[in-house]
Amino acid sequence: MKEISFTFKEELVLKVLLERAWNPNMISFDDLKGAHSLKGISVDSLKGVFGSLCKKGIIMFDDEVEGNEIFTFQFPVATDQKPKEVFDGYVDTIDKVKQWFAEGKDSLRFNPEKWV
Repeated sequence: MKEISFTFKEELVLKVLLERAWNPNMISFDDLKGAHSLKGISVDSLKGVFGSLCKKGIIMFDDEVEGNEIFTFQFPVATDQKPKEVFDGYVDTIDKVKQWFAEGKDSLRFNPEKWV
């Protein structure tokens, strides 16, 4: 069981990334561009927050996608291509992210059979 907490900026960035995730569970730093809730936060600050989410194990670099800095969430996220109805235990809120870690669930990255 692992308890996880987030700073105010981490929560803002994570909310945007959860909303903008695409198939399957993928995100990029560019997904933060134009987010109204992040206006007023410098690019350098956003990069630091993004890096912090990586260090906490929320997202990780996906080196399998050539030419792009693509990251994947470590838990199932509903996307347009994989809607909520398809996932058992999908994550789409900060509370669900915290619950995922509190329950000690396995990372999808290392358990590909859990992909839907």
